[in-house]
Amino acid sequence: MRGRWIIHENAYMKLRLIKEVYFKACVGRLHPLLKDDSYSPWMSSVALVELFLQSNGASFDIPSPPTTKILSDRASLVFIRERLADLQSLNAIKGLEGLDVLLDLEARPKSQMIFLQALSLTERWPKWQKMLFDELAVSIVPIYSQSNNSEVGNAFSDHNLIGSIFASVDWRFPYPDLDLTISFAHELGHQALMLYQQSSDLFLNSQDWTYSGVRKTARPVASSFHAAAALAYMIECARSLIVGESESARKAYLMALTEGLVADLKETLEALANINRTDICDKIFRDLCLLVAG
Repeated sequence: MRGRWIIHENAYMKLRLIKEVYFKACVGRLHPLLKDDSYSPWMSSVALVELFLQSNGASFDIPSPPTTKILSDRASLVFIRERLADLQSLNAIKGLEGLDVLLDLEARPKSQMIFLQALSLTERWPKWQKMLFDELAVSIVPIYSQSNNSEVGNAFSDHNLIGSIFASVDWRFPYPDLDLTISFAHELGHQALMLYQQSSDLFLNSQDWTYSGVRKTARPVASSFHAAAALAYMIECARSLIVGESESARKAYLMALTEGLVADLKETLEALANINRTDICDKIFRDLCLLVAG
């Protein structure tokens, strides 16, 4: 059956169970020092948990759990900015040079509107994908580029912060709401694969490199496989948006985008085909092959 491990309803059931067990375990190891039993993405980080335990929680002024998917509470955003700084100082996270948490999204009403529009578009996603997004994505954190104080579509997820999607509006394209919701789907693909990685390696030799259809260059095999999962989630999202889109220009844009995403995924899977995979990785790989073949 299509999509048993990474996409479709059967994958959702597996990922939901893994998520529930994993989140509970993260909270459980910190329970004596927590105000409540709510999972927060920083709890997925071994480095941050060690800092928390070493200080007996004194160095972490943990805000209340967010009440909205898109974070706007300043205390929560400052907390995340501080944790990112901790991770960078510990060399536990890389590639964030020039990026920062946007503390004042409300001061950018056009950007705030696009975030809300993109979030509303998730209602058009496939049911399984929307349910996974609602459960796994604890928060969406607006970010921006410090170099010119602008938003240019940067987005990322990280093993140290499972449950947080970091994203920005891309004003370079004609329909930033479409691009942002597809970016949410991209990051959700990373998040789903990260859950599997908590209990299993993906490849027998993680030192191998192969082509990535996102970066369009050779990358470590795990990174290329992450690109494949992200592309699959983008394709599923874009296809569902096409069905629900009534404006011809937006529909044409989505159709062209989807065609390119499918081509990128095919190239990535072809490059990964002869790499030695673990059993769980092979199951996910076969699901992705079925997606592009269907």
